[in-house]
Amino acid sequence: SEKQLGCNAQLIIDEFGEKLLEELDYQQEMRNICDFYRNFEGDPIVKIPKPYPEYCGAQVVTMEWINGTRCTRPELVQKMGHVDEFIRHGVVSGLRQLLEFGLFHADPHAGNIFALDDGKIAYVDFGNVAEISEANKEILIDAVVHAVNEDYAEMAGDFMRLGFLAPGTDVRPIVPALEKIW
Repeated sequence: SEKQLGCNAQLIIDEFGEKLLEELDYQQEMRNICDFYRNFEGDPIVKIPKPYPEYCGAQVVTMEWINGTRCTRPELVQKMGHVDEFIRHGVVSGLRQLLEFGLFHADPHAGNIFALDDGKIAYVDFGNVAEISEANKEILIDAVVHAVNEDYAEMAGDFMRLGFLAPGTDVRPIVPALEKIW
């Protein structure tokens, strides 16, 4: 499978199973919320619900209620009138998670993201969180630089260095796809 997929399918299945179990570990989720809350405490564009660890246990997570519009309702987010600003806040907060904190929300679908009336972005559901190493942070920064410089061959190489592609994978077919995306 590694030759055909360019990656080890067993590792993907193992990672999926591990993340599924983590999603059900409410004590780990509380630790994740606490980490995110500390990272973004006082942030002018990001709202993380305040955690209440003293009211948490193996079967319950307790945190502040978020009053906002869940992004599963894009028409309501658009009616709020600050869509461009909201999208910018999402991009900035995502980059900070990856490149500054090294801890990122690994399940940022529309149901886990809220638009707030004050223009902030809010995240919920911290059961699926991942860490990124310093070395991978540097590679991601390189990938951004390569994208800005339109050096798609090097950007494809960054994907290999990140482990998305097996070492030695021929990246030439990937370059045209990256050119279309960026």
